[in-house]
Amino acid sequence: MPEILNIEATMQRIDHDKERLKELYAIALEELPKWKNRLTSAIDAGDKNAIKKSAHSYKGSSATLGAEVLFEMFLSIEKLAEKDDITGVQNLFKNDYEENVNNLKIAINEFIS
Repeated sequence: MPEILNIEATMQRIDHDKERLKELYAIALEELPKWKNRLTSAIDAGDKNAIKKSAHSYKGSSATLGAEVLFEMFLSIEKLAEKDDITGVQNLFKNDYEENVNNLKIAINEFIS
């Protein structure tokens, strides 16, 4: 089962540099609202290409962060957009995005403090 935040996997990628990881997570906290805005705009416009592009980008960023649940969500959004299932994208985004991001923020803030 995917983790909200797999810190150990991320630490391995950055040679166990805890300070660097804290900086990476601080940047992520600043970027998360931008992700939501871009994806919301693409979904509202029904722009499947913009949805796929955003989801693909955020999927990669989530993997880098060790945000496994977010990675899985963006993977699902990307696949739905590829199938032209904008309604599926809207439902997944509406039902899961806020909870997943809030859980990630909590996990990051616990690690940073």
